[in-house]
Amino acid sequence: MENEIVRRVELAKTDRIELNKLLSLYTPFIKKTISSMVYKVQDRSDYLTEAMLAFCSCVKTYSEENGNFISYARTVIRNRLIDCIRKEISAGKKLEYLPDTDEETSTLENEISIKVFSRNLEENQLKEEIDLINMEFAEYGFSWDILLKSCPARKKTREICFDILRYITSDKELSALIRTEHSFPAAALARSGLFPRKIIRKYQVYITALFIMDRGDYPFVHSYMSHLLFV
Repeated sequence: MENEIVRRVELAKTDRIELNKLLSLYTPFIKKTISSMVYKVQDRSDYLTEAMLAFCSCVKTYSEENGNFISYARTVIRNRLIDCIRKEISAGKKLEYLPDTDEETSTLENEISIKVFSRNLEENQLKEEIDLINMEFAEYGFSWDILLKSCPARKKTREICFDILRYITSDKELSALIRTEHSFPAAALARSGLFPRKIIRKYQVYITALFIMDRGDYPFVHSYMSHLLFV
């Protein structure tokens, strides 16, 4: 199924008819993505054009290194909508519920409202990214909870794991083994003699998770979870 999506996306990059077909096919997905962020029904149509433009941009810019196309498209669409909503908040378009007060108080309330909205939006985005990552993790036979229990506690160990990640991503065969067969190349890494066998064996889940997140677009996970996951 994923291979068929990738084939159609590649075709749509140069075929406008195929692009329109994809746009029509994924309109329910686009609307669902909007509805997960915009809670007033009457407001959702305002963002449909922006979301569709973002989807078209996804088609033009997608490559298999971005991971699952749907996950990639959802992230790009959400980021574009976040930008639109924030601009409207800054312009006061979303603050009509604020009471009429003096200019100083109104400015303060606007600033507070923007900060609260931005924080809630970021928390929702983080949850969305974790859910998306969990779907990818499930394809490899583990979950977010298992990952958090598998993270190395020592910084030196994490650095070695990142060295292993860089080695894998620089090798097309090893990358393809993880990406297409969902198999960790423990034997090949051990044969290289470059890394401790104990770390290769013990931290397979952690390194695989880093590989998945490195290929995807998960800025909020990187921001909020850096102290747990990254060097």
